[in-house]
Amino acid sequence: MLILCDFDGTITLKDVTNAFLDDFTGQAWREAVLPQYRAGRINHLQVMQKSYANLKTPLTELIEHTKTIPLRPNFDRLVQLCQARDFPLAIVSGGLDFYIKELLPHDLPFYSYLGEFNEAAQAWEVKMPDWPSVNLHNGEDFKVRVLEELRREYSADLPTVFIGDGRNDGPVASHADYVFAVRGSQLARLCAERGQPFTAFEDFAEVIETLQEKIDGK
Repeated sequence: MLILCDFDGTITLKDVTNAFLDDFTGQAWREAVLPQYRAGRINHLQVMQKSYANLKTPLTELIEHTKTIPLRPNFDRLVQLCQARDFPLAIVSGGLDFYIKELLPHDLPFYSYLGEFNEAAQAWEVKMPDWPSVNLHNGEDFKVRVLEELRREYSADLPTVFIGDGRNDGPVASHADYVFAVRGSQLARLCAERGQPFTAFEDFAEVIETLQEKIDGK
């Protein structure tokens, strides 16, 4: 079983990027950027680039703020289950590498956008990682590309689980065999609207219980 998990709003109880922008720039970015994304005029990477362009807070201060972000209960138990069962587990995120590193176990693989503070411009820049290669102009999706590459690496026959919460989790969730969506989240609504089966959860203990039932064939 190959398990992919979103980070912001899934492993964390708060979206870290939203917390940064709300706390350090105010909430005007929401009306300036998010309607364009919902209307399909910009992609998720462009949301991040446009939003972070107005953030002047340096890395050290953001790292300190990151430490105040609470984690969803029992994620550590999910990691332990995957280790015990030898299930590949990877985090795939539309967030930024520096704060994910701060909150995840150091040996847990993750794939995310990259954030760098431009000292000269006193602003943040957001870009795609070098791997996997993603052509956004051709409509490719970052999280879907990660899933495709991991399936090649491990086995195309492995059942795939995706765990997430957001609108940008919709494409990759549509490629998964099993989906867990944070209860009441945008991903839960998207799955319901398109008739895709999913399991709603609030605590990773619920994910673990359902996975164990699937593993044991109940």
